[in-house]
Amino acid sequence: MSRQIDLTAGSVGKTLLSFMLPFFAANFMQSLYGVADMLTVGRFSGTVALSAVNVGAQTMQIIISFTIGCAMGVTVTLGRCVGSRDRPASG
Repeated sequence: MSRQIDLTAGSVGKTLLSFMLPFFAANFMQSLYGVADMLTVGRFSGTVALSAVNVGAQTMQIIISFTIGCAMGVTVTLGRCVGSRDRPASG
C-alpha cells in the first residue's frame, strides 16, 4: 500500500523535504558508484584508465541528472493537469 502525500497542505518545508529525499539519495548513490569505480581502477591501473573512468562517471552523472530533471518536469506538468482537473476529452 503506497502512502499518499498531499503537496498542497501542511508544512512547505517538510513536504519539500519528503519530495526531495529520493532524488537526493539517487544522485548520492550514483556519485558513490563513480567513486568506487575510480578507487578500484586507480588501485590496479594507470592514470589513463583512471582518467577514462572519471570522464565516464561524470558523463553518467550528467545523463542521470538530465533524466531525473525530465521526469520531474513531467511530474509537475501532470500534477498541474490533475490538480486543475483539466483532462482531455476521450473519444
